[in-house]
Amino acid sequence: MKKTDKNATDQIGYYFRKEKWLLLTVTITGILYNVGMVAGPWFEGQMVQYLCDIIGGKKRPSAMVSLVVCYVLTIFFVQFMRYLKRLYVRKFANNISKNMKMILYRNLLYQKNIEKEDAGTMMTKIIADADACVEGMRKFTTEIFDTGIVMIAYFVMLLSYDWRLTILSMLFPPIAYILAERLKAIVTRNVQLSRESSGRLNASTLERITNALTYRIYGQEKNLATSAIARMNLFLHGARDFKVTQGDTLRSPNYLERGSLQTFDCVVANPPFSLKNWGSEQFSSDIYGRNIWGCPTDSNGDFAWLQHMIKSMNPKTGRCAVVLPQGVLFRSGKEGEIRKHLVESDKLEAIITMASGVFYSTGVSACILFLNNNKAPEHR
Repeated sequence: MKKTDKNATDQIGYYFRKEKWLLLTVTITGILYNVGMVAGPWFEGQMVQYLCDIIGGKKRPSAMVSLVVCYVLTIFFVQFMRYLKRLYVRKFANNISKNMKMILYRNLLYQKNIEKEDAGTMMTKIIADADACVEGMRKFTTEIFDTGIVMIAYFVMLLSYDWRLTILSMLFPPIAYILAERLKAIVTRNVQLSRESSGRLNASTLERITNALTYRIYGQEKNLATSAIARMNLFLHGARDFKVTQGDTLRSPNYLERGSLQTFDCVVANPPFSLKNWGSEQFSSDIYGRNIWGCPTDSNGDFAWLQHMIKSMNPKTGRCAVVLPQGVLFRSGKEGEIRKHLVESDKLEAIITMASGVFYSTGVSACILFLNNNKAPEHR
């Protein structure tokens, strides 16, 4: 059988022996503190008895003074021993930590086959392991007194009062330890399951956040080929949640909600300029209420498109950018009346006019109207 070297620095016992004088101090102060704790309940019981005797006329109040003085001095002594025990336990832990790390550092220093990067990583791990080991030794040293010695002291005190009561009270700790050990396995298993479940949830949450959608796109286009091109364009630009339908927007809007026109946070449109025969007769009595400020003539549908966009805006947060010919800024008649109401509604936030030839297949000068249902106070 291989013998263990008592001076081997990789043995826990080496560090306990190296600090034997500190441990002796810890032992003396720990025993005095934990045994002294038993004196507290004894003095308190005696004082209650003295108080009953004084009330019953069996003893004079002066008899209790010496008992109270002894109680105060005993408590002071016990707490002072507690302070010394904790102080020397902390010194014991600090000395072990210093010795361990010094030995580990020296051993690592003479390792020639370790790269600088590896040495740094290894040193970090070693220091963490040393700290964990020292903390375990400190807790072990503390628990010997805070649990072991104090239980023995209380056991002796109970035994001096009544051995039958002592035996009865000592039945519960073993039962509690057995139940705790059984529960420990259950708790450990459930904690592990909880961590695995939490890991799966975190992974799923991260995946959802990574692929989260911050918008949905809806669109309607009368021309079948153009609507197909729109869907292809959205797909190529990475849009994942969109719906572009084919249909006549002014005569038969596809996006409805509980019988009313569906509203959106952001409306963007480039309708056909100065559209003729767009359906003014139906629009004049529009069931969706899009003829907010009147119905334009059937020879030009620009303001019909504009009112459709305004009606499609969310009443509280809706914003809109619509491209129209610059004629909407100047034309009179019905369009002039509608334009007047638009300005008075204070939805119009800005207008950008553009030079002719900007848009393919038309030389008409265009403009962009920006509308907002929630304008900043300084823009009103």
